[in-house]
Amino acid sequence: MTSLVRKQIHNLRQLSTHRADVGHQRLFIWGRGDSGQLGLGSSALESQGAFLFNDGVKRFWAGPNHFFADDDRSAIWAWGRSDFLQTGVRGDKVFSPKKLTSEFLDTGRVKRTEENIRFTRGEEMPQVEHSILIHLIHPGELGIACGEDYSVASIDGHGLFAFGRNDHGQLGVEGEKMIPNPTRIDKISDKITKLSCGWGHTAGITERGDVWLWGSNRHSQCGRGEKTIKCPPVLLSKDTFGRSKVVQADCGSGHVLYRTEDGGVWLSGSAADGKGITHTEDLLTPQRLPFFDELDSPVVSTMSGVDHLGAMLENGEVYMWGFGQHGALGPALRKTIVIPQRIESSLLKGQTITRVYGSMDATIFLVSYQ
Repeated sequence: MTSLVRKQIHNLRQLSTHRADVGHQRLFIWGRGDSGQLGLGSSALESQGAFLFNDGVKRFWAGPNHFFADDDRSAIWAWGRSDFLQTGVRGDKVFSPKKLTSEFLDTGRVKRTEENIRFTRGEEMPQVEHSILIHLIHPGELGIACGEDYSVASIDGHGLFAFGRNDHGQLGVEGEKMIPNPTRIDKISDKITKLSCGWGHTAGITERGDVWLWGSNRHSQCGRGEKTIKCPPVLLSKDTFGRSKVVQADCGSGHVLYRTEDGGVWLSGSAADGKGITHTEDLLTPQRLPFFDELDSPVVSTMSGVDHLGAMLENGEVYMWGFGQHGALGPALRKTIVIPQRIESSLLKGQTITRVYGSMDATIFLVSYQ
């Protein structure tokens, strides 16, 4: 995987609206690429590790199968799976990063097939608000979260907007099963400071430290104590988490991994594939994972891929666990890890890692360089 030496990793994030300017950095990515996740071209279906964006990136947003990056010239790039237009780029799979342009507003029509929905040029389609296009191409206070086949954007002063697939209510709005243009989520008026999207559910943290959840709820990942096909936006208050503020919420395939202000790590939804550590059945409400309370250093950041998880401690140590058959936990750990393991390797010896992201079966490091 990489040499995660102490104090080299400053944060551990996945699918969140992290907005800090991280300066001149590259992306280091490995894992599967059959839907274009690696951004290395159509021939790269798997990689042991490669760099992207040698000219530098400032911000990065990761989903299970699609990604956005903001380069040093304030351009937004997208790649990966796009069969529901979740990247804003036409084509079922985008194998190399594509710059988002005004084509996102181009006229076209939605053609429904038995397998999926494709966006093609042709008849007129509903237009996106100009202010949204401006923020997508020239982002100011913009946060993007990427789900399996949808995206949600938090735009300061404008609210929450979502686009892509909506069959489980993952866009937080009623109506069509596919919405190709950014649409406002009117049910949520709170200012959302952090966003995370999963396989078909979304989490948004408020300034108060409460968390909104909506979308697919087959494993009770929305934490309301019952399993349903879909869940409209619901609010989990600090009372759910022992009166401690939620500071991070990372969505995966059918779960949500939370971090609270007191250093606690919590999980709701699916606990399979080692995600729940001592838990194996679905967790109907958020449950605290005692493993991390027994360590000598508190957890300061968490990460969730689709079914693999990570936690970084204040002392710089990183632990990962969950599903690893495709190498998401590192090239040498192709198996399911039930007990979180400290990551130690020399694959990136000498590099400075500033961010870690998880996606479908891949892990991405944001690496600084001189």
